[in-house]
Amino acid sequence: MKNWIFLLSIPAFLTTFSSCEENDPLVSSLPACIEQKIEEYKSASACAQDSARVTRFNSQIGYVYLFSYDYCCCDYTSPILDSACNGVCFLGGIAGQTKCLVNNMELDLSSPVVVWKK
Repeated sequence: MKNWIFLLSIPAFLTTFSSCEENDPLVSSLPACIEQKIEEYKSASACAQDSARVTRFNSQIGYVYLFSYDYCCCDYTSPILDSACNGVCFLGGIAGQTKCLVNNMELDLSSPVVVWKK
C-alpha cells in the first residue's frame, strides 16, 4: 500500500516543481515591455541576494507588476508597473510606503504570482 501511495505522489511532485520552467505559459504570456524590464532588472539589479523577484497582481486597473527591490536594500523603493510599463506607484523605501494610491484610491493588490525570481 505504501508503494502505491509513493508511486501516485510522483506525478504531483513533478508537476509542482516543473511549473517554473522557462516554457511556463505564465512567463511566456507576459507583455513584451515587462519581459524587457525583467531583462534589464536581471542585468542591472543591485541585489546580490537570491531574493530579487517580479510579482504579478490582479488589481482594479488590470494586471500590475511589482519589481521587488526591498530585499536588495532597506531604503530602495519597489516600483509597480502596469501592463504597458507605466509607473503606477512605489512601495517601501526610507518612508516605508505600504499603500499604492491611484487617483486617490488605494490599489487592491490580489492573487500574487511570482513571474520571475533570481
